[in-house]
Amino acid sequence: MKISMTDSNQIIIASLKNDTVAVLKNLPVMLKEGFSPGEEEIKLCLEKEGITHHVNWKAIMQAIAHVKNTGEPIQDVIIGRAEPSPLTIFHCGPNVELIGEKFNAFKLNWRKLELILNDQEKSSDQLKADFYLKDEIIFEVGFPKLINLKGKVFLDRHNTSPLEFNDSINVEIAEDKIYYKANENGYLIIDENKKFGILDPVFYGIYQSHVSMKYYSIRSGIEKYQQILDAEINKYDVEQAPVLENCTSTSLFTFLLKKGISPVKGIDAMVDWKFTLDDVNDQKDEKVIDYKELNPYKKIEAGTLIAVKSKFVLGREGEDINGEKIKVKLGTDIKIKTDKNITSQEKDGKIYYKAGIGGIYFRCHNSISIENALVVRGDVDLNSGNISQKGSVIIEGDVKSGFSVKCENNLVIRGSIENGGNVSCSGDVIVMRGVVGENTILNVRGSCQLGFVADAEVICVGKLEIEKYAYNARLYCRDLIEIHGVSVKNGKSALIGGEINSLGQINVHSVGSLQGITNIELGYDLIVKRKIAKLKSVLPSFSKILAELNKKVLFISGPDKNKILDAMSPEEKAELMKDIKSIKDSKEQREKIEETITKLGELLKIDDISLAKLTVKIGLLPDVQVTIKDTSKLFTEEIKGAFKITMEDFELVIKR
Repeated sequence: MKISMTDSNQIIIASLKNDTVAVLKNLPVMLKEGFSPGEEEIKLCLEKEGITHHVNWKAIMQAIAHVKNTGEPIQDVIIGRAEPSPLTIFHCGPNVELIGEKFNAFKLNWRKLELILNDQEKSSDQLKADFYLKDEIIFEVGFPKLINLKGKVFLDRHNTSPLEFNDSINVEIAEDKIYYKANENGYLIIDENKKFGILDPVFYGIYQSHVSMKYYSIRSGIEKYQQILDAEINKYDVEQAPVLENCTSTSLFTFLLKKGISPVKGIDAMVDWKFTLDDVNDQKDEKVIDYKELNPYKKIEAGTLIAVKSKFVLGREGEDINGEKIKVKLGTDIKIKTDKNITSQEKDGKIYYKAGIGGIYFRCHNSISIENALVVRGDVDLNSGNISQKGSVIIEGDVKSGFSVKCENNLVIRGSIENGGNVSCSGDVIVMRGVVGENTILNVRGSCQLGFVADAEVICVGKLEIEKYAYNARLYCRDLIEIHGVSVKNGKSALIGGEINSLGQINVHSVGSLQGITNIELGYDLIVKRKIAKLKSVLPSFSKILAELNKKVLFISGPDKNKILDAMSPEEKAELMKDIKSIKDSKEQREKIEETITKLGELLKIDDISLAKLTVKIGLLPDVQVTIKDTSKLFTEEIKGAFKITMEDFELVIKR
């Protein structure tokens, strides 16, 4: 076929013999309208050449446009298919009978498990084809044939079969055909995605094991299948005979053999803080932080969006068909502690936190609040006096030596607590610079965030976070201790000397010093332990006092008690009653001490000892004494790199 243009700009479509078939006029109009005016003429020409299916109008339009623009004839444009169908199936495997042009119906037969068929079933047309062995050909598909303008017919290898297959069927492309082969033994099926596939009749997976079998109407009933399965069950080492669980189609039944539990992967919660009060939280890996520029509190208006938290999804460990646990990440939640002045609303799987009132916004770790606070514009010294406040307190300077601050809510100190300062707080505490001096005590019921600690004592119930370092400090915490080592130089440690105790975990940048021992104790509350020891030390004195008092009143315990009492003077009776009361009071005091010891004992140790561990990011310098519960070890050699120290089988072990 040939497309050319005359001197009068008319397009001529002719056969290869140059017999004019159609003259297309008004070419610009036809191009714009998609060949509608001349379509019938073109069809006549195409039919003469045997092109009757899937005409490529776009190719014709491009060819005509080329001829018009260049004046050169075109003879090699693919303009249609010579075959009536885009797919030519030369052969189907012995087990398949296709029904209908779209191949959406087919018959299957039975081969591999024919041992369970009776004679009537074996001779039935209904069981002609059903089962494929691995590498057996299911389909042989020929490539569609194309014809060009020269009349040459060739294979279109760019146009594959419209049938879709899953991974259980292999595709092999030969010179003139495509072969579709079974990748495993099993039934030919159409899966839930409407793709052809092979279903293994006996499936052993991690979470489930089952047998799939065809059921035909010629059979007497499902009871026979149950009998067959019972007979075959020993071949697959199954503990008990399966029962019919469900039916995946009108003829395919699945019998459950063993079933495990699929694991569910957890999703960590995330918090988007809308404005950062304490930038140090986001700069732990920076070498230098200007603490003078940090601001841990801010005045905000009611309705201000503070944070958006994505919901935490708790994962679930799985169990395989043999009862073995399958561990997955369970996800970690972020608990945000709020006061009554902060509102929260859940929407689209997220939690939005907003200011319920206007006021001073505080944040320490994940604890947030809005309050009316006492602001000290300077130091706590002779000018301000000692501070005692039921609400929150903001101190814009230092707490000077010898002065105290008592706060029943949150406390922010933009400066330091100097040697001899005494600070106690029932809420959260932020000290922007440091806590300094061997006579300094900081006692916090909530969480605590400090710049550094040198020689001082810090007692914290909640999380204790130190941004720079702790030097010769006494740190006692019932929660996590973190020392980030910001600005600590190479060869130095973030935790040097002192006594550091956590009921749970301690995470440090680096630990140890050649100048002395650093003592780390985990898994129990050292403050509680010392209180118990002190109380127990008092108990023997009560026993001694009671023994002496009992001797003094022993004379009235005999049969002549009444005679003795009658013979006593009023002064002697008063002294006796005093001794009896002392005995009663001493017993009550002893019982209270014993009760207190019992209650403190419940707070002494962590329930899960695996949570008590030391995590080091950079390294350890000797000497470091580590104690977990009742097991101690002195580390006298340097350890480089990241590692953890935990307790296993009553021994301390290092894990990388």
